[in-house]
Amino acid sequence: MHCRHNETHSGLPVRRSPCQRFALAVMALVLAACGSCGESATPEPVPTTTPTPRSAVGPPDLSEPAPTFVPTATRPMPTPVPTAEPAAQTALSLTLHFAGADGTPNTEVVKCLLYTPTGYGPGTGPGWPLILFLHGQLEWGDDPSVLTRQGLPKILSEGTNLPALVLAPQSREGKRWWPQTSLLSALLQTIQAEYHVDQSRIYLTGISMGGYGAWALAMAHPDQFAAVVPIAGGADYLPRDAPIPESICGLRDTPVWAFHGQLDNNVPVSASMNAVKALKECGGQPLLTIYPDTAHTETWDRAYGEPELWSWLFAQALAE
Repeated sequence: MHCRHNETHSGLPVRRSPCQRFALAVMALVLAACGSCGESATPEPVPTTTPTPRSAVGPPDLSEPAPTFVPTATRPMPTPVPTAEPAAQTALSLTLHFAGADGTPNTEVVKCLLYTPTGYGPGTGPGWPLILFLHGQLEWGDDPSVLTRQGLPKILSEGTNLPALVLAPQSREGKRWWPQTSLLSALLQTIQAEYHVDQSRIYLTGISMGGYGAWALAMAHPDQFAAVVPIAGGADYLPRDAPIPESICGLRDTPVWAFHGQLDNNVPVSASMNAVKALKECGGQPLLTIYPDTAHTETWDRAYGEPELWSWLFAQALAE
């Protein structure tokens, strides 16, 4: 994992970058929860936790030191492992047949990157968690290799081994995510049918345009995701003064953690604040982290570098 080092000046403590904090945290998780992981040269797929009711996992408090994360389920959860070489992100081109929102049959070719974690393989058991990542507007087009410039594909390309499959589709130029919820749902169904996925631990996240897309897809399919992490996005689609859709109330039982930067000049911080407020008014308990000194593109680098986010995310599962 390649991290930028911050030097110490005048005897002050070193301020570690989000990349460094994430690497230190995942190594601590490895020692605490997977003491025997290195004994086998060819690790078997690690089983996931027993699904936890959504209300059982409380929000972390970032104002206090992060507690040591110890899974309480009877089955051990997979642990993030920093690696010297990045695991594979395979470029895929999939032809999807699906019904649109109005029921009209559609056929589209979708290009994407699919990351398979170290130790992944077909087998019995609950399978592996799956994270669906939605990119921002600068990465749309017809070349999925550009997805590694930002967000989760970037982190993975730098050598971090997340304990989950990570699916990153690419939207065609000019096509925003929120009208494409039927396509994204069909894509998820295709991947779930072909890979060893834990159906109770499918997570959704997105940045900027993808943050808006994450809200839209979660509202369209509220029972599909164990947790949702929208970053620098909102639920009030363009024009931005549009009202929050009433369907946001379908997420009242879904764990949601939104992130935004106070200095964001691309997407106003009010976009996340309004979505979280609307969801709370429905009885939901979403989390919102606002970085007071962070602009647009810095927000997801910082959010994905939060060890508490990953501990929280992988603890979420749909109740059986």
